[in-house]
Amino acid sequence: MDNPLNEQIQSLTQQIRSWYEQSPKAQHAYEQLSADVDTVVARVQALVEETEVLRELRDKVAALIDPPTPDAASSETPASTPRNGSDEATPTPPPPPSGTTDG
Repeated sequence: MDNPLNEQIQSLTQQIRSWYEQSPKAQHAYEQLSADVDTVVARVQALVEETEVLRELRDKVAALIDPPTPDAASSETPASTPRNGSDEATPTPPPPPSGTTDG
């Protein structure tokens, strides 16, 4: 049941991970990009909070992406859903080197 494509993908992933772990320049670039994305997210969230039309649009999009369940609709406000979604979109760095691979 070994899939050659899956094995190639795992091999490529491991090569990229090894390169990243050995490249301070790549790690620094990732950290800088992550910080820049965090800054943009904060600015967009602030703009949305102070602009009624954007808040309404956010709430409509959030309801389409993650429709409230009957139980959740009574306990959550529509504004809470997008904030949770924004947290999920925050990039995380690659896992630290562990010496083992899952899979």
